[in-house]
Amino acid sequence: MKFRLCFYLPVFLFVFLSISLLVTPSEAVVPQIAAGDGHTVALKSDGTLWAWGDNDHGELGAGSFTNSASPEEVGADTDWAAIAAGGGHTLAIKSDGTLWAWGYNAYGQLGDGTTTDKDAPEQIGTDNKWVAIAAGDGHSVALKSDGTLWAWGWNYFGQLGDGTAVDEHIPEQIGTGINWAAIAAGDGHTIALKSDGTLWAWGDDDNGELGNGSYTSEASPVQIGTYTWSKIAVGDEHTVAIKSDGTLWAWGNNAYGQLGDGTTTTINTPEEISTATGWIAISAGADYTQVLKSNGTLWACGYNADGELGDGTTTNRTVMEQIGTDTDWAAISSGGYHSMAVKTDDKLYGSGDNDYGQLGDGTTVDQLIHEYIFGLGIFTVTPLAGTGGAIAPATPQHVDYNGMVSVAATPNTGYNISSVNDNCGAGRSSSGTLSGDTYTAGPVIANCVISAVFAPDTYTVSAATSGNGSINPNTAAVTFDSTATFTVTPNTGYSISSVTDNCGTGGSSSGALSGNTYTTGAITGNCTVTASFVINTYTVTPSAGSGGAINPATAQTVNYNSATSFTVTPSTGYSISSVTGCGGTLSGSTFTTGPITGNCTVTASFAINTFSVTGSAGANGTISPSQTVNYNSTATFTVTPNTGYSISSVTDNCGTGGSSSGALSGNTYTTGAI
Repeated sequence: MKFRLCFYLPVFLFVFLSISLLVTPSEAVVPQIAAGDGHTVALKSDGTLWAWGDNDHGELGAGSFTNSASPEEVGADTDWAAIAAGGGHTLAIKSDGTLWAWGYNAYGQLGDGTTTDKDAPEQIGTDNKWVAIAAGDGHSVALKSDGTLWAWGWNYFGQLGDGTAVDEHIPEQIGTGINWAAIAAGDGHTIALKSDGTLWAWGDDDNGELGNGSYTSEASPVQIGTYTWSKIAVGDEHTVAIKSDGTLWAWGNNAYGQLGDGTTTTINTPEEISTATGWIAISAGADYTQVLKSNGTLWACGYNADGELGDGTTTNRTVMEQIGTDTDWAAISSGGYHSMAVKTDDKLYGSGDNDYGQLGDGTTVDQLIHEYIFGLGIFTVTPLAGTGGAIAPATPQHVDYNGMVSVAATPNTGYNISSVNDNCGAGRSSSGTLSGDTYTAGPVIANCVISAVFAPDTYTVSAATSGNGSINPNTAAVTFDSTATFTVTPNTGYSISSVTDNCGTGGSSSGALSGNTYTTGAITGNCTVTASFVINTYTVTPSAGSGGAINPATAQTVNYNSATSFTVTPSTGYSISSVTGCGGTLSGSTFTTGPITGNCTVTASFAINTFSVTGSAGANGTISPSQTVNYNSTATFTVTPNTGYSISSVTDNCGTGGSSSGALSGNTYTTGAI
C-alpha cells in the first residue's frame, strides 16, 4: 500500500476530443488509452474495449467487482469509438454516437438518474449525438455534435458549471453555447476550449487551478485570459495547456513540481514552461504531468514516488525531463499515480503505481520505467486464394501490431502452390515464409492481404515409336487436365498401325487419332504416347490374254519395295508376245516385277504361231499360192494342169509325222490342220 499526502487522491482525466473527431461506423478506430485513478481502459483499432486494474465499483465493466491485473475485454462489442476513465467510473461513446457509463456512481456521475454503481456498460439516455467525454473524480463532462456542453455528477465545487453546487444525476446542458470544442475534467474543476481557441474554467480553485488569478472557486465557466489555446489537460489540482503556437503552459498546485517550472510554488495564472516549442500532447495525473513533443520524445515532471514518470527513479522532478531516448511516442494518458503511453506502432507501455494491477502487466508490482503491456493496433489480414486452390482460414484474421498470422494454402488436385505473398511488412513488403503448405506472415504492421497463387501441375508426355516412322514432338510439357497433340508420320512405304498412350485413368489409353494427328485425353500424370507403323502392301494382279496363261493366276499381295514373279506359259501353237506392267522384266517364261510401290497389273500377251505352206508343182501344171498359215488352220491351193494334162496327185507333208493331211476337191487342194 502506498502512503500519500491524502487518504484518497482522486483522478484526473483527461481525454478530450474535438467535435471533428466523431467516429462513424464506416471509419477505422484510432487506438486510445485512458488512465483513471486505479484502473485503465483501452480501445483497440478493431473497436473492442479492454480494461484492467481496480474494480471496487465495477469500473472495469466486467460484470463483477474483482480487480484484474491483465487486460480483459469489456463485452464483445466492436463499435466503441471514444473512452474516458475517472476516479472510479468509466465513460465511453460508441460509433453510433450513443453514450455509455459504468462503475462508481455515488454522485450520479454515470448519468443514469441513480446513485447505484454499475458493473457493466449501461447506455445513458437515447441520444446519439455525443462526440467527446471527460471523466473527473466524481463528475463527468461531455460534448454533443452540435457544440453544446453537458455535465453531471459531483458538484461540490461547482465543477459542473451550472451555477450551483448541487449534484446532477443525468446530463444537463451547461449554458447555451454551441461552440465548445474540447473538455478536461479533474478532481474538482473542469477546463474547456471553445472553437475559437479561448480557454474556460470552473469549479475548485483552492490551488489556483482555474488560472484566473484568484483562489476562488467558480460555479460557471469563466474565460482565462485572451490567448488562443489548442490542447488542455487537468490533474488533481493543476492544469496544463498548449497554446496554438506550440508553447507549453501550466498553473495550479505545484507541491511536487508538477508544473515543471523548477519550483514547488503554486501559481494561479498560466505560466509558460520553458521557452521550447513543438509540444503536441499533454496529460496530467494526480500530481504529475506528461508531455509529448513533435519529434516523438516523451517528457514528464512532478510526483514520482511510484515511478509514474518512468525515468527509472522514484525522485520527484520539478522541471520537464526527457524520459528515455525513444522518439516514437504517439499518445499519453496519466492516471492517479500510473502512466500509460502508446508508441507509433500502437504498442502500449506503462509505469508507476500498480497496486491494483492498473498497469496491466499481470502483476501488482510498481514499475519505474515504461514496460510493454500489449498492442492496441488490431489489423485485419485478409486471405485471398487464386484459381486452383484454397486458403484457410478463408475469413479475415485479426492480429495485434507486430503479431503473426498463419494460413494453410491447399492446392486443388493437379495444382501446386506457385507463391504465397503478403503486404503486411515494413514498407508494405512481404513479411512471411512458406513451410510446406503453411504460410506465416508477420510481424504485421498494417491491414494487409495474404495472396496465394496456384499453378497447374506440369507433366511430361513422352513420344515413342516401334520404328519405320516418327512422332513429334519427342516430349511435351502439359499442364494438369490439358491435352497433348502429336504429329505421327510414317516412313515412305509405311502407314500408321496404331497410336496408343497410358495417359488415361489407370494407365489406359485416352487419346484419338485423326489423320496424322494424335490428341491425348486430359493429362493427370507423366505418360507416354507410342506409335506403331506397318509396311504398306500392294496388290499385283496378273492378266493373261488368249493363247496362254500366267501363274500364279490370282492377285498377289506384295510388301512395299518388294518384287514378285510370275510364270508365263503360252498354249500349244502360241508364243509369248509380251509381258508388261509393274516395272518388271521377262526372262524366258519368268516375269519378275520391279520394286512394288503401288497396286499394279502384270499383263501377258500371246501370239499364235504361223507356218509357211509352200506349193510345189511338177512339170505340166501349177499349184498356187504358197502361203503362211496360222497354227491349226488349213491352207488352200489351186492346182492347175497344163493343157493336155490332168492332176495326177496332190500330197503334203503337213500332217502328223509329215504325213499327207489334205484332200483334193476338183482343182482345190485343202490341207489338214497345219
